[in-house]
Amino acid sequence: MDLSMRFNNAGVRMLDAGQQVIAMDLFRGALESKLAYERTHRPERPDYIASTKRCVTPDCVTTAEEHLVNEDKYVHHEPVAFSLATPMVTEDNFLPGKGNVPKTPPALFESEPENPTLIRQSGDYLLVAKPFALPLSDCSRTSTQKRSAIIVFNLGLVNQLADASSSKAAAFYEISASLLANELYFPHSNLLRIAILNNFAVWSHGYGDEQSKRASYELLINALAESSSSLDQTVRKAVQVNMERFREGNTR
Repeated sequence: MDLSMRFNNAGVRMLDAGQQVIAMDLFRGALESKLAYERTHRPERPDYIASTKRCVTPDCVTTAEEHLVNEDKYVHHEPVAFSLATPMVTEDNFLPGKGNVPKTPPALFESEPENPTLIRQSGDYLLVAKPFALPLSDCSRTSTQKRSAIIVFNLGLVNQLADASSSKAAAFYEISASLLANELYFPHSNLLRIAILNNFAVWSHGYGDEQSKRASYELLINALAESSSSLDQTVRKAVQVNMERFREGNTR
């Protein structure tokens, strides 16, 4: 397993355990180690290097390595979350016709490593709040572009959970969408694409300008229409709820 995969997947486990601050460090380390590999082995990709190297610093790898050593200790400690953490909700909490009001307390449920079925309330909207793990097997289905997009999405997510208005979160989502653009016709990338566009649309409708609101809404509509029937139904319903709310906001 390469270093970026180890850091990313440890970040997923830490975010699941409520250790949000540790998770951010690990996702930063994953991106920095991926960039180090790109700089060494893919000099033909200066566009990717230039667009993402400003987001992290080399000492992120050292910090992430320290977290890997201490991962078992973190699991057994009190969670370290950001101050703006919000309650989690599941499919039954926002089915159309139920008022879309989260229950208290919300329920959690298990999911596959690459299946982000956890949804989190963010103001009036719903985030796809489960980070993506990099698969340990069947790497033929996960291109280098998609692996990079996953790491950058996770960074966007953890920044958005830390601060719903974070412009850095929006920038990470835009980079992640760009990295995934070449996989437009691959069904196995639908879930990641929907997660990116949904969360960026949530940010845009809360803190973006009118142009970003309209653009993110249209992109999300098109992506949902093109997504396969295998798209996680909990995520699909969350996105549909968001689109109704976006539409209401756009017509005011």
